[in-house]
Amino acid sequence: MGFQSKESSLQAENTVDDDDDDDDVMEDFNGEESESGPKSDMKEGLINKLKYISWPENVDWMHGLPLDTDQEKKVDVNDDSARQLMFYTQALEGTRLAFEKFQSMGASFKRRRAGVGSKRPKRGKSKEAKRIAKEVQAEKLKERAKQKKQEIEAVKKWRKQRQQNSF
Repeated sequence: MGFQSKESSLQAENTVDDDDDDDDVMEDFNGEESESGPKSDMKEGLINKLKYISWPENVDWMHGLPLDTDQEKKVDVNDDSARQLMFYTQALEGTRLAFEKFQSMGASFKRRRAGVGSKRPKRGKSKEAKRIAKEVQAEKLKERAKQKKQEIEAVKKWRKQRQQNSF
């Protein structure tokens, strides 16, 4: 009974005098004043815009992926769990339909496993870069040790020469 009272209250709210709208000059979407009446031009303009933005009918299914599922069951709008179950079953049915369509078309639609495709080459590259960096670092350490040894030898020679010259 609550449903009927809502309906009657909606009808009461929608009954507004349209006489005020007739006095106003309305323009259609092109900005031109209408001669046959503002409401008819408004309707024509809306229909034209709808045709302009609507999806073409000859488009392949793959580009839009529209799915129609059965909505025969009537569910009480106040019962949230029943509504959720209805949404779930509709989504599941749509998924099954799409799965079957994709399989019949022979199209690939499953994702690759994580880590299989693109991560391995990157990991291999990073390992290679680390190995090269270690080699370069070891080479630098050897060069520094060699340089230090040469500098120490040069200081020893200089001290020897200084002692020989009796300074």
